[in-house]
Amino acid sequence: MDQVGGILAQSVSAGINNIQSISYLSSKYDESYQEALSLAIAAARTKAEGMAQAAGCQLGEISALNEQSTYSEARYTDNALAEKTSMRAASMDTANVTIMPGELEVEASVIVEYGLLPGSGAQ
Repeated sequence: MDQVGGILAQSVSAGINNIQSISYLSSKYDESYQEALSLAIAAARTKAEGMAQAAGCQLGEISALNEQSTYSEARYTDNALAEKTSMRAASMDTANVTIMPGELEVEASVIVEYGLLPGSGAQ
């Protein structure tokens, strides 16, 4: 990250006049995504158990499980940088280019269908 500002400054000095965005990726994204999937499935079970109990039933086995994928190679993009750089490219002080680290938000969404079993209070 410390070198990105210098590389951009050198690029502008060499004649580059359009920088559209910076994308942040993580070498641990897949590991984090697997953890997010596990948490999403656990959350779905907790919600389903509450709903089943409220209906006077017991939660059965999973009958269907689907991942709602939102995978994107560019998981974080600083689109605001495009506007900033296009307005200041010609007058940029190339010695003071600073790029801040980005943040990645890893989310997983699942659809889980459970069977319902009659409970002690079911009608």
